[in-house]
Amino acid sequence: MGVASIIGKHVLSAELDCEWATCDVDIHYEVLPGEESMPFGAFELLKVVTRIAGAGEVTVTDWFNQSYIEQLIRDEIDGSDYHWSDHGDGY
Repeated sequence: MGVASIIGKHVLSAELDCEWATCDVDIHYEVLPGEESMPFGAFELLKVVTRIAGAGEVTVTDWFNQSYIEQLIRDEIDGSDYHWSDHGDGY
């Protein structure tokens, strides 16, 4: 079957602590096509959401340390299987 390309939109589920609570969240991000110097170098944090009873899905991106969220995404990308085309290899 093969490995899917990592380029594109993804959701990472995590448990994050903010000042007053621990939240189960979904981190939505997009891995952008790389450049020669950085094969997976670029990603964009789209949003961080949680579900709150009575309110449904709530965007909580600003509740958490952005550097920490970005490191979680980098760790996820670094640990992913990837397709050869993610590196631009022609073979």
